Amino acid sequence: MGKLFNRSTKKGKSVFDLSDDNAADSYGFIKEEQLPQNRSIRRRKMLTLALTVIFCAVLFGIIASVVYRITSGVLDNLDEKKRTVDVRPTDGGSATPTPDQSAISIDPKAFADIEQIYLGVRKTARAYRSCFAEVSAVTYTSDPVFGQKTAEGRTFFGVVIEENGSEYLLLVRDEELDDKYDELVATFSNGAEGTARIVKRNRELHLAVIAVSGKNMAEIDRKTIVKVKLGDAKTADMGSAVVAIGCVNGTGWSVDFGLVNGDSDSFSVRDNSLNLMQTNMVRHDNAFGVLVNASGEVVGILSEDFDNGNCLRAIAVDKSLLGTLNDMLNNDKTPVFGAYFAELSAAIRKREGIKGGIRITEICEGTPADEAGFRKGDTILAVQDETIYYVSDFNRILRREAGVGKMRVTYLRGGKEETVEVTITKE
Repeated sequence: MGKLFNRSTKKGKSVFDLSDDNAADSYGFIKEEQLPQNRSIRRRKMLTLALTVIFCAVLFGIIASVVYRITSGVLDNLDEKKRTVDVRPTDGGSATPTPDQSAISIDPKAFADIEQIYLGVRKTARAYRSCFAEVSAVTYTSDPVFGQKTAEGRTFFGVVIEENGSEYLLLVRDEELDDKYDELVATFSNGAEGTARIVKRNRELHLAVIAVSGKNMAEIDRKTIVKVKLGDAKTADMGSAVVAIGCVNGTGWSVDFGLVNGDSDSFSVRDNSLNLMQTNMVRHDNAFGVLVNASGEVVGILSEDFDNGNCLRAIAVDKSLLGTLNDMLNNDKTPVFGAYFAELSAAIRKREGIKGGIRITEICEGTPADEAGFRKGDTILAVQDETIYYVSDFNRILRREAGVGKMRVTYLRGGKEETVEVTITKE
């Protein structure tokens, strides 16, 4: 065992010198006791430091929350003051723009040019509103117990084509008259009402004319009901601007505008041929109305009954259609030959060695054409010694000679010309 105390008298040495190796070994237990105490102290320091950091963070959060609540309240008050604006129109209805709107760049002249187009459409629609009426097909049913009458109806639109002094003559879709009803009642845009009756129906054109009585209308109301002004479809050729007015969307009073974007297509009706105007407007089922040109004249009758395309088409107002409309408006009997025709191209005429001609595509049974022995494929060359180039030529002469009752027809069959006299009927 080493010495407990090494007393030394040497200069520079302590009385108790622990530098001796044996002495260090002898006091090792002191070091062993101090090590755990040092770890405990370090842990306490680290824990104190962590708690201090957490406390500071919590304190900072509380201070930040208080500051936020105070400053946000002040800022909200400032924002409320900024958002208080007056958007009411001033100076006769023109709203004053705010500074924020100054960033929007619009060319006033360009916008004004566009607005002028829509202004013209609006004016046209408003002017033609007094030419239309809403027609109700009313059905009455009686209660079997109490005997009370109940009225049920469906509505569609009609346009005033003419007036005969006591009645307004409206053009409507023929299909609207197919279902059973007890009474027709027309209501005009000014609120005036009148009962209606059927004048004439044309199933080929899908059009009908009804007459609305004006005897119970006030004089001031009658003055505000206007008939349309019929024009000529030739004034609205390809590229012309047109406005569609009536039940354009197929469900109610509506308007659209666009362009005539194609040449007229012809379609056959009995003893005649009519033209269809093609537009770039969207076609809707049950569409009905009129097509108006830039002069405010009706140049087409809207119809979606002749094809299933996507574009709206109209029956062109021309001499052929006007003749048919006159028959319908006056309930006149129409002269009948009884055939459907197709026009021949210049190439076909040249190949067959004929100057003009229209070809029969169908014969109606029991008609004068059938009784005279005409067949499908025959080519009508002349009527009353006048060369026929178009179906409209044939119809014009047919109407002209209807009063006489007979007309001379020259036709080609199997390369051989024949002439026959046909007796014209009316129906």
